[in-house]
Amino acid sequence: MTLSDIKQHLSANGPATMSGLCTTFKTTKDTIEPLLEQWIRKGRITQLQQEEHTCNSAGSCSCCNDHKEMKTWYAWRGNA
Repeated sequence: MTLSDIKQHLSANGPATMSGLCTTFKTTKDTIEPLLEQWIRKGRITQLQQEEHTCNSAGSCSCCNDHKEMKTWYAWRGNA
């Protein structure tokens, strides 16, 4: 897996999570993270934060505030 592989994947498929990228490239976070950081430093990938509910009630239970986590998405910026 190379910087170009990540660029091509995000350009073609849109934003992805770290776990999604690990699954796609059949590797670990420790392998992908330095490559993403390099693109981020160059301003070519942006990190998007999204709050997600981790319970099964889709936000309708009284305890949902206790079941939230932030998920990071990685998106390619600009032209492919």
